[in-house]
Amino acid sequence: MFDTNKMIDEFKDVGFYLFFTNGEQFFFNKESVEKFSKDYIDEKLLIENRHKIARCGFCLSQSQLLCDAIRPFLTILPVVDKYPSYEPVTVVWKKDDTKSLVIISCDLQKALDQIVLWSLISFCKQSNKYKNYYTDIEPFTEHDQIARLVMKNIYITKAGDVEKIKKEVRRFYNLIFTTTKNKISRMATITHKDAFANALVRSISPLMLLEEDADRLIAEIGKGIHNFNINTSLDSYKDRIATINIEHENIKNLMTEIRHKLKSVNSDVGQILDTCKIFSDMVAQHMKDEEDFFKSCQYVYFEYHMNAHQYYLIQLDNFLKEIRALNLNKEQIDDFLQYSERFFAEHISELDRDYILYLD
Repeated sequence: MFDTNKMIDEFKDVGFYLFFTNGEQFFFNKESVEKFSKDYIDEKLLIENRHKIARCGFCLSQSQLLCDAIRPFLTILPVVDKYPSYEPVTVVWKKDDTKSLVIISCDLQKALDQIVLWSLISFCKQSNKYKNYYTDIEPFTEHDQIARLVMKNIYITKAGDVEKIKKEVRRFYNLIFTTTKNKISRMATITHKDAFANALVRSISPLMLLEEDADRLIAEIGKGIHNFNINTSLDSYKDRIATINIEHENIKNLMTEIRHKLKSVNSDVGQILDTCKIFSDMVAQHMKDEEDFFKSCQYVYFEYHMNAHQYYLIQLDNFLKEIRALNLNKEQIDDFLQYSERFFAEHISELDRDYILYLD
């Protein structure tokens, strides 16, 4: 069973960590996928069956026989064979070399859905031709959000030309549909479990939304960019971004000040509370400034970003209530400070980067 008190530092390698309720753990990343799938093809698959798991005929890489996109499936196959698709599992996804983690409790089927998405983005050679369309898409991104992000990326690539966008959406959908159908056939030769087929079918859902709602998505994204260009001059845009970046630095500096007071033997909880109040007001104002900026340019993902703000503000408000009631000691305050430092590091490097890239 996954221990929620595990230290982030214990997750050293980038990749997926699966924790089952019986205590069994499973980890894999690109390196383990490559090694395991090579051993599998060498040891377990008969020579005469190899053509059944070969690459698509139009694949950009024909240097090896085995389809790259099913390598992650082969790696997790022992898990899928052992557990039912409804088995509870906690998935930890370490995205990069920072301390950023995504932790999700779900069933094995949903975990497999994410691995299928990861294989599409990270392994499929043909899909890699369109890797720019997957910018900012990671495992556990909701289907409607995937559709929006892919459309945004296609919109930018095609410079807002509606006919070219629709043509590219259709071509992209046909490619993914064909490669997905081929993956289903390949996996059927290896396992009779339907979990892979279910996950692969669901992986097409965001692109079905993309095609079915093309007009609406194009209009929304185009409207956001159009209104931004009309309502915000280049100089004004740069000024607003500069102001927001200054606010980021002020927030970081105040967190450093709180940390210094925590370490000082001359500071008590009451003094730290005064600084925390200033910090709370500063954060609230900064988040309001960002949201006002989003509204002025009708940023498409405004609600998603605002929800992250609201979640943190609730945590901050609860923290201040506890510290006012003198229920917290310095160690507990330090725990919340570490949480805040992680939150802002990830928020600035990911969500704030997203709107800058979108509006640029």
